[in-house]
Amino acid sequence: MNLTIEATGLWNSSSNPTTDYQFKANVSTKGTPFNPACTNQTWNNTPAVASQFACFLNYTDTADLMETEIKITAPLDEPTGAKSSAITVTASKA
Repeated sequence: MNLTIEATGLWNSSSNPTTDYQFKANVSTKGTPFNPACTNQTWNNTPAVASQFACFLNYTDTADLMETEIKITAPLDEPTGAKSSAITVTASKA
């Protein structure tokens, strides 16, 4: 299984992709559940359009858990107030 990710903008002062809104895939305590060669394991700017971020996910019980981390850094010129973003992760057959 492969995964793509995309998100709507979080900030008023900058649009996706931006270094102020990033993601990465990470292994869990159950082993490596994906192919490291085609999986984003370093911080990447969250895209506004679907982009692959994990591939060849393992479905066996010994390595079937993956973590997705989100890093949010408020821009210095961002106005105060409520913020929201919709993150969409789509799975497809590898």
